[in-house]
Amino acid sequence: MNNSSYDRITNFLEQGRQEKLFPCGYLEVLDKTTTIAQWSVGQIPDSQDEPTSQTRFDLASLTKVVATLPAILLFMEAGELTPQTTLGEKLPATRLTALAPITVNQLLTHTAGLPSHERFYEQTERDVLRAILAVPFNHQPGERVVYSDLGFMLLGKLVEELSGQSLNDFCQEKIFEPLGMKQTSFSPTGGVPTRVKGAPDDGNARFFKEALGHAGLFSTSEDLASYLRFWQRNFQNKKLYQEATTYQTKGQGDCRGWGWVKQTGSQSFFAEANLEAFGHTGYTGTSIFWDPKWQEGIVFLTNRVYNSTDARFVDYRKQLHRIIFEEFARDNKKA
Repeated sequence: MNNSSYDRITNFLEQGRQEKLFPCGYLEVLDKTTTIAQWSVGQIPDSQDEPTSQTRFDLASLTKVVATLPAILLFMEAGELTPQTTLGEKLPATRLTALAPITVNQLLTHTAGLPSHERFYEQTERDVLRAILAVPFNHQPGERVVYSDLGFMLLGKLVEELSGQSLNDFCQEKIFEPLGMKQTSFSPTGGVPTRVKGAPDDGNARFFKEALGHAGLFSTSEDLASYLRFWQRNFQNKKLYQEATTYQTKGQGDCRGWGWVKQTGSQSFFAEANLEAFGHTGYTGTSIFWDPKWQEGIVFLTNRVYNSTDARFVDYRKQLHRIIFEEFARDNKKA
């Protein structure tokens, strides 16, 4: 990356900070072996420190694809789950309930008919499964895509049932430790402050006080770069990971893989990428992206909710990625 390209991205990051879209952030562009470029912007609230590649951010909904999704795929690889496995088959608490026929595929693609969000933290039920069982369906299962925290909360409980471990312990042992993701866990210790300090920003993750499948994970740019490279390796070698990033929801109103947002999806922030590309965002101002064709990715971590939940951030993130794609395309043409 040449100096003018680097400076253009630096200036755009500083513009976002000055417009109070986020107090601080860290951006990394990477390929399958190394960091291509990285930027730090702003200062961590309550300190004079600038964020680094080892600064822990609250990932919010990136939890879905960094913890819960790979955990489910491990059970698929082991033959203990298939996309058509139902909750009733594997999760005893859902048998003889309306959730029993819901499939793993429907949960992974947000087509299970569940509402997007529920404010459990305003209620009194402290058992996650009992709380979800009391929530009526939003629409018929399989009918259409409605992005749902509840679906991934159920997947997290499915992982715990199959493994006999907490979601945190299973992910540490089977995913994070093998990948060398030493700073990734459901512990908020050392995390950059959001609207709260020393706890997950997500209200339900705070309320239930346990690792959940939809939000509450903390990680660093360094660890997430390792995680994206893991997906590149598996995308090349394992059909299951290719399937996870394939368009799974044709005719259901949106474009999603298993967990992942696809290039033409309503939540996409990478419209200029290749059709094979996939990514995800988190409400706290986080995102990860990988393009298997380019074999390059982007990690962008901020604590945007510290200031407010300014809706301009969504378009800002899209524009940031557009600028990165433009500058890298220009560099590639010069090469």
